[in-house]
Amino acid sequence: MKILTLLLSLSFLTQIYSQNNSDFFKTIPSEESIKFSPKWVQAMYSDDPNVPEVISAYQMFYSENEFVKTIHTQNYKHWIRFTAQHVDEDGLIRPRSAKE
Repeated sequence: MKILTLLLSLSFLTQIYSQNNSDFFKTIPSEESIKFSPKWVQAMYSDDPNVPEVISAYQMFYSENEFVKTIHTQNYKHWIRFTAQHVDEDGLIRPRSAKE
């Protein structure tokens, strides 16, 4: 039973830390698409994004630009919902302990 719990915990940690996991995004865009996208997009798909910084960059971008629905904006909405419960005090995506 302890081994199963450990394996499930490791699986969960892998999902939280892996930005290429399909749970984070509806569709995984190409690296080329990300490379030429706004900074908020690049930050969201980075290895260890800071969620409040991504939110701020997203809001700033769309305060200055017309909103256009893209795979990135759809992924952003999905990503925000998925990560909300896992953001630590530093704004990083970290799994919560059972006590939390």
